[in-house]
Amino acid sequence: MKRLAAAALALWLLWSAAAVWLGGVGPEGPWPWRAVGLGVGVAIVGWGARVHRLWATGVGVGVAVLLWYATLRPSADRTWSEDQSRLPRVSIVGDTLTVRDLRAFRYRATDDWDARWVDRSWDLTALQGVDFAVERFSHNEAVAHTFLSFRFADAQPLVVSVEIRKEVGERFGPVRGLFRQFELMYVLADERDAVELRAVHRGNAVYLHPMRATPHQSRAFLESLMAGARAIEEHPRFYNTVAASCTTVLAQHLQEVFDLPLDHRIYLPGYSDALAFELELIETDVDFEATRQRHRITERAQAAQGRPDFSDAIRTVAR
Repeated sequence: MKRLAAAALALWLLWSAAAVWLGGVGPEGPWPWRAVGLGVGVAIVGWGARVHRLWATGVGVGVAVLLWYATLRPSADRTWSEDQSRLPRVSIVGDTLTVRDLRAFRYRATDDWDARWVDRSWDLTALQGVDFAVERFSHNEAVAHTFLSFRFADAQPLVVSVEIRKEVGERFGPVRGLFRQFELMYVLADERDAVELRAVHRGNAVYLHPMRATPHQSRAFLESLMAGARAIEEHPRFYNTVAASCTTVLAQHLQEVFDLPLDHRIYLPGYSDALAFELELIETDVDFEATRQRHRITERAQAAQGRPDFSDAIRTVAR
């Protein structure tokens, strides 16, 4: 029991040190006072160990850090990267969904683009279904980004992607994402923007799986996501690599429509398509690896770059 308690205290102090160094810090990196604060905390704990007051000093330092950490608040007022400088403004009136400041950038490279923000409306009665997309950008099988594309009979698809809202000069890091460094945003974009960026300019493997959802279920899912986007506009929220990531947020909305079990793959986006396959949320007429390869759209997106029929072309599946 003593060893277990000692391990718990060590983990708490390790978390406290990481929180002081990383908690809420911006793209400029840790500020000098953080190094001072970390040094003071280490000195206090070291002194406590020497005078046989390690538990008292360790718990005291941990509590002090926890109380400070609780004061960190997300903000909508920072110097944002241009591609995430505008939050989408969403309204639903009757059967009409309108998005203002929809992102429709056209890229020459990942950091070179023509910025386009547009207003667009969709008839929700024309919603046909939703596709679940997985972007793989790491050699680690568990690491990926997930997003959704909603298909309409009479309009271009609408992409919904939950991401960190980057400040100028800021880069994503999974460990930093655990310590309230990044705000969360719902990126609403046209499909050429979202897919060309990932498949063409980043050169990542992208898979686009049609979900087994009725138009009614797809609409309920979309309306839930739009409510989330509106909430972020009014009340900023922190991203969290585990609890509020691209996949876990989508799963929270999906839970309102489907019965999702608690499964570790929800927290590991690279395995989320395997989970969707097991739950029969995506098609299962062939085995999983064949399904994945059938819906790999990287090469199709590269071939269709810039074409007006881009969305149709990336869905042309050889069966």
